[in-house]
Amino acid sequence: MYRDFKKALGTLGLTQMQCAILQLVDANQGLSQADLVVFLGIDQATMMTTIKRLAARRLLERRASLEDRRRIELRLSKRGMQILAQAGKAIAEHERRFRTRLRTTELKDLVSSLRKLHNQI
Repeated sequence: MYRDFKKALGTLGLTQMQCAILQLVDANQGLSQADLVVFLGIDQATMMTTIKRLAARRLLERRASLEDRRRIELRLSKRGMQILAQAGKAIAEHERRFRTRLRTTELKDLVSSLRKLHNQI
Protein backbone atom coordinates (compact mmCIF):
# COMPACT_ATOMS: atom_id res chain seq x y z
CA MET A 1 0.00 0.00 0.00
CA TYR A 2 2.74 2.43 0.95
CA ARG A 3 4.62 1.95 -2.33
CA ASP A 4 1.44 2.57 -4.32
CA PHE A 5 0.65 5.69 -2.26
CA LYS A 6 4.20 6.97 -2.66
CA LYS A 7 4.00 6.39 -6.42
CA ALA A 8 0.63 8.18 -6.66
CA LEU A 9 2.00 11.30 -4.95
CA GLY A 10 5.38 10.98 -6.62
CA THR A 11 3.85 11.82 -9.98
CA LEU A 12 3.12 15.25 -8.46
CA GLY A 13 6.55 15.56 -6.89
CA LEU A 14 5.12 15.28 -3.37
CA THR A 15 6.08 13.18 -0.41
CA GLN A 16 3.51 11.92 2.07
CA MET A 17 4.69 14.53 4.62
CA GLN A 18 4.48 17.37 2.08
CA CYS A 19 0.96 16.33 1.15
CA ALA A 20 -0.05 16.21 4.82
CA ILE A 21 1.32 19.71 5.32
CA LEU A 22 -0.58 21.04 2.31
CA GLN A 23 -3.78 19.39 3.57
CA LEU A 24 -3.37 20.85 7.07
CA VAL A 25 -2.58 24.34 5.80
CA ASP A 26 -5.54 24.18 3.41
CA ALA A 27 -7.89 23.25 6.25
CA ASN A 28 -6.33 25.78 8.65
CA GLN A 29 -5.07 28.79 6.68
CA GLY A 30 -2.72 30.82 8.86
CA LEU A 31 -1.08 27.93 10.71
CA SER A 32 2.51 28.52 11.67
CA GLN A 33 5.44 26.21 11.20
CA ALA A 34 5.44 25.65 14.99
CA ASP A 35 1.74 24.65 14.84
CA LEU A 36 2.56 22.04 12.20
CA VAL A 37 5.39 20.63 14.34
CA VAL A 38 2.86 20.01 17.11
CA PHE A 39 0.17 18.58 14.81
CA LEU A 40 2.48 16.22 12.95
CA GLY A 41 4.89 15.42 15.78
CA ILE A 42 8.07 15.98 13.78
CA ASP A 43 11.16 17.99 14.70
CA GLN A 44 11.54 21.67 13.91
CA ALA A 45 14.52 21.20 11.57
CA THR A 46 12.68 18.69 9.38
CA MET A 47 9.64 20.94 9.28
CA MET A 48 11.73 23.98 8.34
CA THR A 49 13.37 22.10 5.46
CA THR A 50 10.03 20.78 4.21
CA ILE A 51 8.36 24.20 4.38
CA LYS A 52 11.29 25.77 2.50
CA ARG A 53 10.95 23.18 -0.27
CA LEU A 54 7.20 23.74 -0.59
CA ALA A 55 7.69 27.52 -0.62
CA ALA A 56 10.46 27.22 -3.25
CA ARG A 57 8.00 25.31 -5.45
CA ARG A 58 5.50 28.14 -4.83
CA LEU A 59 2.99 25.79 -3.21
CA LEU A 60 2.99 27.66 0.10
CA GLU A 61 3.17 31.34 0.94
CA ARG A 62 4.69 32.62 4.18
CA ARG A 63 3.38 35.87 5.66
CA ALA A 64 3.90 37.74 8.89
CA SER A 65 0.85 37.62 11.15
CA LEU A 66 -1.10 40.85 11.47
CA GLU A 67 -1.47 40.26 15.22
CA ASP A 68 2.11 39.19 15.94
CA ARG A 69 4.73 40.20 13.36
CA ARG A 70 7.13 37.56 14.78
CA ARG A 71 4.72 34.77 13.83
CA ILE A 72 4.95 33.55 10.23
CA GLU A 73 1.65 32.20 8.92
CA LEU A 74 1.37 29.69 6.10
CA ARG A 75 -1.18 29.76 3.30
CA LEU A 76 -1.61 27.72 0.16
CA SER A 77 -0.78 29.53 -3.03
CA LYS A 78 -3.00 29.19 -6.08
CA ARG A 79 -0.53 26.63 -7.43
CA GLY A 80 -0.58 24.83 -4.06
CA MET A 81 -4.37 24.57 -4.27
CA GLN A 82 -4.12 23.10 -7.76
CA ILE A 83 -1.49 20.53 -6.73
CA LEU A 84 -3.50 19.61 -3.63
CA ALA A 85 -6.60 19.05 -5.78
CA GLN A 86 -4.56 16.75 -8.05
CA ALA A 87 -3.19 14.97 -4.98
CA GLY A 88 -6.75 14.42 -3.75
CA LYS A 89 -7.64 12.73 -7.03
CA ALA A 90 -4.47 10.60 -6.91
CA ILE A 91 -5.22 9.56 -3.31
CA ALA A 92 -8.83 8.71 -4.18
CA GLU A 93 -7.62 6.51 -7.06
CA HIS A 94 -5.07 4.85 -4.76
CA GLU A 95 -7.81 4.09 -2.22
CA ARG A 96 -10.13 2.79 -4.94
CA ARG A 97 -7.47 0.33 -6.11
CA PHE A 98 -7.28 -1.21 -2.64
CA ARG A 99 -10.99 -1.01 -1.75
CA THR A 100 -11.92 -3.02 -4.83
CA ARG A 101 -9.74 -5.90 -3.62
CA LEU A 102 -11.82 -6.37 -0.46
CA ARG A 103 -15.43 -7.34 0.12
CA THR A 104 -17.53 -4.79 2.01
CA THR A 105 -17.37 -6.78 5.25
CA GLU A 106 -13.60 -7.18 4.94
CA LEU A 107 -13.20 -3.46 4.40
CA LYS A 108 -15.35 -2.65 7.45
CA ASP A 109 -13.33 -5.11 9.55
CA LEU A 110 -10.07 -3.58 8.35
CA VAL A 111 -11.18 -0.02 9.14
CA SER A 112 -12.46 -1.12 12.55
CA SER A 113 -9.17 -2.84 13.36
CA LEU A 114 -7.12 0.15 12.24
CA ARG A 115 -9.24 2.50 14.37
CA LYS A 116 -8.75 0.21 17.35
CA LEU A 117 -4.98 0.24 16.87
CA HIS A 118 -4.95 4.01 16.38
CA ASN A 119 -6.93 4.61 19.56
CA GLN A 120 -4.51 2.48 21.58
CA ILE A 121 -1.47 4.51 20.54
